[in-house]
Order: sequence, then C-alpha cells, then structure tokens
Amino acid sequence: MSIKVSTNNLEIEKLDHFGRGITRVNNVPVFFFFCVVGDIIDIDIVKSKKNYMEGVIKKFIKKSSKRVNNPCIYNDRCGGCNLLNISHEEALIFKENRLKEILSKFKLDNIKINNIEYSNNFNYRNKITLHINNKKIGLYEKRTNDIVEINKCLLVSDDINTYIDKISKFIKNNNHNLKEVMIRSFNKNIVLSFKGKVDKELLKSYFSEVHSMYLNNELISGEKDLIVDLCNYKFRVSHNSFFQVNLEIAEKMFNKVTSYIKEKNIKNVLDLYCGVGVIGILMSKYVKEVTGIEVVEDAIKNANYNKELNDIHNINFICGKTEEYIDRFISIDLIVVDPPRSGLDKKAIDNILRIKPKELIYVSCDNMTLGRDIRLLNDNYHIKELTPFDMFPNTYHVECVCILERR
Repeated sequence: MSIKVSTNNLEIEKLDHFGRGITRVNNVPVFFFFCVVGDIIDIDIVKSKKNYMEGVIKKFIKKSSKRVNNPCIYNDRCGGCNLLNISHEEALIFKENRLKEILSKFKLDNIKINNIEYSNNFNYRNKITLHINNKKIGLYEKRTNDIVEINKCLLVSDDINTYIDKISKFIKNNNHNLKEVMIRSFNKNIVLSFKGKVDKELLKSYFSEVHSMYLNNELISGEKDLIVDLCNYKFRVSHNSFFQVNLEIAEKMFNKVTSYIKEKNIKNVLDLYCGVGVIGILMSKYVKEVTGIEVVEDAIKNANYNKELNDIHNINFICGKTEEYIDRFISIDLIVVDPPRSGLDKKAIDNILRIKPKELIYVSCDNMTLGRDIRLLNDNYHIKELTPFDMFPNTYHVECVCILERR
C-alpha cells in the first residue's frame, strides 16, 4: 500500500544488507537510501507493509559524524552505488559485518574469516552498460526505468569515461533509435557494443579508432576479441563473455585460490562454471589434469583458445550445464565452483557429496547463496577459511573465496 505519512526526529540505527538505513516507527523497521548510521532525520513514509515500511528523507536534523562528502553528483538518484556516503574504511567494516551476519543466519558462526582484501575504490571497473532513450544516456534511477543522464561514472576507468562523453555527443547530434551500449576497456583497448537501430556507416565513422564495435551482437568494425593480461597469463575475451570487472582484486582472489593448492598433491580438478577458463588455467601448473564445464558457448570457445594461447595441455573444457555433466565424474581430488548469484543447484551439491573430493573451493559473488550452500555441505566438509574481497567498492556486494576440506 502506498501512503505518505510524515514522521520527525528519527535516528538511523544501522545499515541493512543492501546498504539502506534503518530506523523504527512504532517498533516497525523503516528503510531508506542515502543514510548513514547516526543520521537524525525527518521522513515521509511512502510504503507500508505488514512487517516493514519504506521512507524518503524530508530533512536532515543532524548529519552523522560517519558521513563523508559524497563525490558523485548523480548518487541521490542513480541506482548504482549504495555506500558513497561513508568512507571506504567504514564500507569495508560494513561488508565484513554483513558477511558474518548472513553466515550466522545459517548457523555458520565458528568460521575463520580473514580480513577483507581491497584496493582502489574508484576507477576500478573495466565495463559499464548504459541505457539510451532518445537523446539521453545513463543509468536507471533507483527502483525505476527512468534514465539518470550522466557524462561520467566514478567507478569506471578514465578511458571508459572518455567514451561515455563521446557517445553522449553522438546520440544528441545524430538520428538513431539506440537503446543500450556496453563499453569495455582492457589495456586502453575499447570495445563498444550497441543495441538498437542506427546507420552502421555513421557509427563506424564516428568511432573509427576503437578496438572493436558491435551492433546487435554483429561485429561491424575492428577485431573480434580482446587479449587481457591477468596473473602473468593471457586471456581472450569476447565482447559479451563474462570477465572480472575489477582486475586488481581479481588477481588477489585468483592468487588466493592457487596459493592454497601449490603445496598440495592434487591430481584431478573439476572446475565448474569455468567461464573463459581463468581459474582452471591458473591451477593447471600445479595439478595433473583439469576439466572445466561452462554453459556459455562463446566462453568455452575462448577457454579453448586460452589454453592454446598459454601453451597448456592438461586441461579440457566441456560446453554444457554443470548439472547435466557432473554426474559423469567419479574420482576427483579437488572441485572448484564459481557459480552465478543463484548459487549451486541441488543436483550439483548432491554430486559433490557423491564424488567426495578431498578439497572444495567455492568462489562466490553472493553471500546469501554461499551461506545456504556451505550449510548444506557442512556435515561433510569443514570450512578451513573464508576470505572476502572488495570486488565492487561503493556497493554492498562482497566476493568470497571459501576453502573447504572433507571431514
């Protein structure tokens, strides 16, 4: 039910798991964006449900001492960042506490959690997807499909920001019916991938200097793929293949994975949801044989190219769903999983328990599904350690590497 009720002089008690401020009205929690613990505010309640309400800030009575000057001029409308009103140090504490609270919900309290690994909190992203409507380009406003027009984003590299501005000028000065553009940048090589209708030759002329350009997934200029350096290896990345958006933290994360297996006598590795083969290729140096499984066909094409590019002969890639192939395996020393946010499905977990690898490494991009899945594995696997990584600074997301050993 949508309502509008004003309430005054309320203090923000904490941040929820999505970075929203929480206060209480008549002992019912009320959630707000753009708040910091310790803010005292007057509010309008705009949504009321049985167990919670949502509000908007009408006026700040007193701003928290933890609040910092927000450097982004779009953040009060844009749906991208959640933690720009607090320092990076406070954001890291929030993320560590968030992880512990979520694991506690699954009765996983006695886990060794290492300090969070972090690096730069701005200009770290090598990819952004922007929406286009007529003469506007930008990101969606929170909880709407309205476009917040931007000419730069603090999270992306300077190279990408240059092209945000250039694309903005193009759409304002030319006829088109473009709907979206994805910009990627590796080693100053720019890939543009547009969706919608526009004159190809006009597009090619205006952006003639880019490494490659796509329109509706069709290569219209430049080279098909990019070669990316990571952990002293080279990886081929298609324009629409998944690849880590924060290479500095990705290196820290992958080094964590390989450092664990260096001194182990591991022969056979199963790498599930392997993408373009990064983890499997990095591990291949320390084991006898690796098998990777990935459902995205372009990613597997890249993975096979990548093993040749790096002169690796002890790895094999399978294109298909993990759930449809995992029951073919019997004797495996180590299973590595790097699933999507939805986590592992029941068949994958059942087969991990059937195969009984000595070690299991779970690379997770979602704390909730990580907690759910390792709880299901907990009777059979001891959690040796868990390391969080600040892969996406200024957002509530936390990447993790969890090391498990068979009991």
